[in-house]
Amino acid sequence: AYTFLVQKKVISLQQLIKVMAINQAKFLKLNAGEIKENQLANLMIVDLNAQTRVNNKNSPFYGLELYGGVQRMILKG
Repeated sequence: AYTFLVQKKVISLQQLIKVMAINQAKFLKLNAGEIKENQLANLMIVDLNAQTRVNNKNSPFYGLELYGGVQRMILKG
C-alpha cells in the first residue's frame, strides 16, 4: 500500500495509517489502533526506505520491488 498509494501521492501516510490501523480496530471493536491512554500498544516499526522484492509466485506483486519493511512488532505493550 505504501509503494502504490503514499509514494505515488494518492493518499498521505496519515491517511494510510488511518485506513490500515485505526479503522480496522474500530470495525473489529478492538481497544487498539491508536496510541492512547488505556489502549493496547500494538505497534509496528517500519523502515519506509527499506526495499523488498516479492518472491512469492502466487502474489499479484510477484517480481515487484516494494518499499516499507517491518523492523519490529510490539504486541500488547
